[in-house]
Amino acid sequence: MKRKHKRQKPNKAPQQTTRHAYKAHYMERIKAQIIDLFMIYTPILYSATYLFMQGKEAFLNSELAPAMSVALYGILSALFVSLWTQTPGNKAQEIAIVSRTGEKIGFVRALVRFALFIVGALLLWGIFVPYLWREKTTLHDWLCRTIVIHKL
Repeated sequence: MKRKHKRQKPNKAPQQTTRHAYKAHYMERIKAQIIDLFMIYTPILYSATYLFMQGKEAFLNSELAPAMSVALYGILSALFVSLWTQTPGNKAQEIAIVSRTGEKIGFVRALVRFALFIVGALLLWGIFVPYLWREKTTLHDWLCRTIVIHKL
């Protein structure tokens, strides 16, 4: 009588993971965004209002000034992400924006990601998408094939 040997699976030791392998939590991303608003966007708004315009009323009555402020904020954020994978807020939260393969993303991709973030935030569906999807990722990250991970 022949014995059937169970095919043994190779003994795989648990892979060592670093903090880079973990996705950042949604609340960490929100905190990073708030920090960026105060560190990058607020100085842009202040400069646009008091240095380039004649004060608050002129800024509020202008259609171009707020749009240019958001555009400058997007360009600066995209520069930070494309050069260092982190904005100042992301650095404070120890998170980074990379491609799904773990590489830096380019400036154009980072700028498109920012534009999609703005559209999603304006339409409010960008806020709820991570809670509806199985991957728990935002729509702009999914469309741009990026991921937000922990980084030291």
